[in-house]
Amino acid sequence: MTHRSDHIFLALHTLRVRGFVRAEAVAGALGVEVDHAEELLNQLKADELVHYREGRVSGWRTTTSGTERHAELLVHDLLADRAQRIETEHHAFVPLNARFKQTCTDWQLRNGEINDHSDAAYDEQVVAALASIDDDLGPVLEGLGKVLHRFTMYQPRLADALGRVRAGDRRAFAAPLSESYHDIWMELHQDLILSLRLTRSEADS
Repeated sequence: MTHRSDHIFLALHTLRVRGFVRAEAVAGALGVEVDHAEELLNQLKADELVHYREGRVSGWRTTTSGTERHAELLVHDLLADRAQRIETEHHAFVPLNARFKQTCTDWQLRNGEINDHSDAAYDEQVVAALASIDDDLGPVLEGLGKVLHRFTMYQPRLADALGRVRAGDRRAFAAPLSESYHDIWMELHQDLILSLRLTRSEADS
């Protein structure tokens, strides 16, 4: 049976995965209205577990205490049997991650030069490679979603980003802080790293 995480843990986890986030992102992760997410974030702020930063990159973020509390809650959220199943799916994710890194490089560079996207045939080839990766990621996300409900949130977001890429939105491929395919993929990767308590080197092997 798929495990649904506690809202307090899931709010903290969303901030740990994404870094600075707005209440809308937390609401989406929890499947609640924005008002409810804001109420929860303010409760966590009162408990000194999160704070809000203004600036060019603004949003909610965990405090040191919040990061420690997240680590404590993670132990209870990911019991041994769940961790083993997540680890199995992570092993399948690793080669896909290597392919994705190369595909992003191919999108950004062509023949060793900055890709100016003037060669439509070349870009179509790279987008086709991205679509192939997305297809192969499907079973991994399905397996993850059967363990923890939060992993079911990635597939529709990735599908939307891929759809925008196919429609000609170049930023939807890898532009930072734009809900691009790359943005979402990196969140998924970070989620796996946090969930399995891996280092970056361990996450890619």
